[in-house]
Amino acid sequence: MGEEKSIIKDRHVEELRTWLNTQEAADKLGLSRQGVINLARDDRSGVRAIHLGKHSEGERGYWIFDPYSIENVLNARKGAEKRAQDEADRRKREETQRRIDRAEGRG
Repeated sequence: MGEEKSIIKDRHVEELRTWLNTQEAADKLGLSRQGVINLARDDRSGVRAIHLGKHSEGERGYWIFDPYSIENVLNARKGAEKRAQDEADRRKREETQRRIDRAEGRG
């Protein structure tokens, strides 16, 4: 039983070694370090992060970020940007068509 817990613990530690530091997460998302920390503190953001606490007075501790959650946020943003661009393109086409219709006396 103890060996099984050790294996599980080792797996978790290995996973955490793949997580991103604050600067890496900020660079991927195009944010400041504080911006990515703010996302980590916002439960609605979808960013999974762990704050590793300070050990003594004056230390701030540091954050590590789940790379998969950072990728998910990035993909969601890209999807939202694509939808916004598609909507802008649709409106532009409609406006162009209205102008053509008016010029041809159909509207």
